[in-house]
Amino acid sequence: MPIQGFQENLFATMIEYIFCIGTGRTGSEYLAKMLGMCKGIQAFHEPQPILNGAHMMEYLRGHSQLLEAEMPNKVKSIEQLRNDEVYVETSHVFIKSFGWLLPEYIPQEKIGVILLNRKPSKVVHSYMRIRSTPLNTGRAWQMTPLKKEILVKKKGVNPATYNFHRKIQRVTRSRIFRKFFGEKTPGFLAYYERKLLFWYIEETEAMAQKYQERFPEISYFSVNIDELNRADTFEKMLNHFGIDFQPTEEFYQALGRVTNLKSHRGK
Repeated sequence: MPIQGFQENLFATMIEYIFCIGTGRTGSEYLAKMLGMCKGIQAFHEPQPILNGAHMMEYLRGHSQLLEAEMPNKVKSIEQLRNDEVYVETSHVFIKSFGWLLPEYIPQEKIGVILLNRKPSKVVHSYMRIRSTPLNTGRAWQMTPLKKEILVKKKGVNPATYNFHRKIQRVTRSRIFRKFFGEKTPGFLAYYERKLLFWYIEETEAMAQKYQERFPEISYFSVNIDELNRADTFEKMLNHFGIDFQPTEEFYQALGRVTNLKSHRGK
């Protein structure tokens, strides 16, 4: 059901809630930081409850009960963080989890979605650098072939092949294996991890297209990570959502500065 108080404002034009669709490693943390430096906006990167992990994985496997049970808490958190200003949440979990249920609580006309893009090879390189893939702990944030509805069909991207490589991957991470063979991931496993990551990017794009078709009254804005280094991109983005661009002095000081150069966190 919609959040209390929304019905009276259904026909207002300004977007009040902005989310993003992406794969991760596409500038989502930087985007939240920059939008948070604009007046009238409360911006957050992956605020609690994030709804990744079990909530996300079970939902992708076709079991929505766990996610559905947590949605009221998610919506309550959004309202508390919003503080009567435009709410921005940049989380790539959106397209794999709560984003599909959100229009049951917030009217589509109030929602804006930023489609974050980056060259696939750079996304894959970034994930491999931090050793985060659908084959290891990255599966709690990304997608795996265990997903119930696979939109992009690829050779080797299926439950049986995935589970086979997963078993081998667990062996290679054991203490005994690393003692004799070292920390480096075997070549054939690294190859499969890259294959999964490229599939993950394509699958995310396919899900984004499906999302837009299912929720046509949501407002969408596509942007490449490189374009986020320009102030006029943010102005165009916010104007698209009917929001006045009011950057602070800190906005211009932070513009173009790289963020989230994390080491391995399994994400």
